[in-house]
Amino acid sequence: MLSRLGETGVVAIVAVLVLCGCAGVAELAPPDGTTAVSPSASPTPVALPDPLPELPSDAGPGELSGEVVSALLAFRESGPTEFPEHYAGVATGNAASADVLVIYLAGSTPDVDADVLTSVGLPTEKVQLVPAYQSQAKALAVDGKIQEDMSELERMGMTIVSFGPEEDGVEGIDLVGGTDEQVAHLFATYGPYLRIDRDAEEYTF
Repeated sequence: MLSRLGETGVVAIVAVLVLCGCAGVAELAPPDGTTAVSPSASPTPVALPDPLPELPSDAGPGELSGEVVSALLAFRESGPTEFPEHYAGVATGNAASADVLVIYLAGSTPDVDADVLTSVGLPTEKVQLVPAYQSQAKALAVDGKIQEDMSELERMGMTIVSFGPEEDGVEGIDLVGGTDEQVAHLFATYGPYLRIDRDAEEYTF
């Protein structure tokens, strides 16, 4: 049977061991007061926006009439200056609308639609007005920013083989083997109107 002094010594030793154990745990906490993360914790998945729908094929059955071709060429030149806030691009008809001039307009109104039809000079049945995501002017601004940042994007490990505005106001980007983090960076930097093909193949010569 332990004496009173012996019992006190045991209690003191246990207390020291407990304190040492607590101190050891405290040392695992970061010095800035944040909560320590277990090495086995999984990284948070990167949230990506839903991909934008692909553009329909521009190849319609049969050949385009001369009047549609002439109107397309003329409005492709005049549209950006006559309707800078709305004009996004033109297409030459698709499988569902052969021999029709397709015009993409951003933020259009009935008055703008009427002015565009007047400017084109085609019969109404020869024109299809389609909503665009943004104007060509805004898409070109995004395009220019990507061009300026290309060296930095390459340093980040991205291989972009081609990029450019598409007729619905979206910036198309062909990215070789793009990761979720790279795609997320592109959206965060250049806005939501991107159509990214991360399975693009690198050109070889």
